Amino acid sequence: MNSIWEADIKKIEETYKGLSSVDLVFIGSSSIVYWTTLKEDFKAYSVVNAGFGGSKIQDAIDAYERLVKPYDPSLIVLFSGTNDLHGEQDSATPAYVCDKVEEFMRLSLKHCPKAKLFYISLTPAPCRFNVITDVLKANRLIKHLSKTIGFTFIDLQDEFLDSGMPRLDLFLEDALHMNSKGYEKWVSVIKPMVDHAMMDRCL
Repeated sequence: MNSIWEADIKKIEETYKGLSSVDLVFIGSSSIVYWTTLKEDFKAYSVVNAGFGGSKIQDAIDAYERLVKPYDPSLIVLFSGTNDLHGEQDSATPAYVCDKVEEFMRLSLKHCPKAKLFYISLTPAPCRFNVITDVLKANRLIKHLSKTIGFTFIDLQDEFLDSGMPRLDLFLEDALHMNSKGYEKWVSVIKPMVDHAMMDRCL
């Protein structure tokens, strides 16, 4: 585990200390961290926000034993990969991102075998539009993977594009993180899917 996340992880552990058998765990990077209405949006459920900003998929894998497994969730939602495809010299490939998503999901199947598994598609952020081809390819690969190993791919890609270009009205001034309208888009798609999955568990 990269030591730079230790303070963030300890804060999450302290926030949810003593919880177990929760309904939902959301884990991933800053878009999960900044989802300030998460608890309200899913108020019918017990929710753990296990996001830590700047993290990559490997970080979510490394933190699994501390941020997912202890809560024995009924449903796990992963949003990670945008910081892997960052457009710099050491930017990852779409295949690498897909492989890491598979590693996370197989870890979930091992440690939380009864949990439903969701993956939120990579967001085509305006400030990283130089890697849009990689983002779209990674989403295609992960969507195919979801059908192979059995998790739900939440496809929000087109919600953030207009004629192939990023919708600036859904992002903050940094052109990387979503604003409230962006989160409303997420909720409008994700919540019905979560509700349906949780209802299925009760039948």
